[in-house]
Amino acid sequence: MGIRYPYMITAVIRIDLARTHSALDREPLHLYTLTQIIEQRLSVRENLNIFRMASDTLIIFYGSTSRSVRTDLTALLEDLSDTLSANLPAPLLIGIGSVVEYVEELRDSYTKALYALSVNQHQNRLPVLSYYDLSPTENDGTEYWEVRNVLSRIAANFASTDKHEILALLTTALERLQEMRDTDLNAAIHYCCSMISLALECLPANDTLREDNPYLTISRMKDLGSLYETVFRILTEVDGAIRTTQESQTERLAEACRKEINTHFDTKLTIEKLAEKLGVSRNYLSTIFRAKTGYSINEYLNLTRLEEAKRLLRESSILIYEVAERSGFSDQYYFSKVFKAHVGVTPNEYRYNYQH
Repeated sequence: MGIRYPYMITAVIRIDLARTHSALDREPLHLYTLTQIIEQRLSVRENLNIFRMASDTLIIFYGSTSRSVRTDLTALLEDLSDTLSANLPAPLLIGIGSVVEYVEELRDSYTKALYALSVNQHQNRLPVLSYYDLSPTENDGTEYWEVRNVLSRIAANFASTDKHEILALLTTALERLQEMRDTDLNAAIHYCCSMISLALECLPANDTLREDNPYLTISRMKDLGSLYETVFRILTEVDGAIRTTQESQTERLAEACRKEINTHFDTKLTIEKLAEKLGVSRNYLSTIFRAKTGYSINEYLNLTRLEEAKRLLRESSILIYEVAERSGFSDQYYFSKVFKAHVGVTPNEYRYNYQH
């Protein structure tokens, strides 16, 4: 869905297999046909997009220029439910999320749609239940203030906070939720979906963990123990994926720096020039390069230049100052000093020993 709509909302439609006596879950073709019928009924709206997230679950993204976007979508889905209920072997469960004005907020609308769906599934209320239909204690209970406060602070400072710190804070929020007594399962699912939403934002857009859509798994949890165990596992997996990604990025940075040195060692190369070329700060590049190679950038640059100098001394008869220049040393005296410090002999002695 494009960003041309000032008001957007999501909904989740699920065929309730738990309340059917037929073997739909063992008849994938039949189930696929049912979801196709639902898609066809809804596809008449040009500003409505449908995504199949599981064999029994569809997600709706609906946009409008009208503030009545929630009312319009509710009416559309209620009509769908009324029309199809008599002909479907299993009832439809529908949860509608919150209205948002920015694409970045659609994930929040989606988690609230899942929350409404979960409440509907466990309490068997109405065919269509909106997040706004829930009572204040259901969607904003004061007993969950501490958890909401942690999640709000993470969201507000997301861009400036280290990703590992975000995961640590989310784990803390989960622990606070676990410590609460008489926790409502639906409320717990809602807050856990919010935690996973923030956790997944730490990953690249194409990461497989994001593509796996763990919200559906979480929304179907039947008890708090399984819910908390699943969310903790997901948070751990996200943290591991972040570490792997960062490790891969630093490896690539160190290798790119090494290639730059190997290619341009004979020029007036400096750490500042390397950092500018690679798009990072001088200090960050120096830290990463030493961590990955065991050498400082200047040490590696001198070693690379010395290897070239030794090759020229062995394979040519050019003068020492020319060897220094071609190796990237700007000063013959400095070249000779560095050469003897690392090789143990002067450039002339090295050439003589090699030739004799």
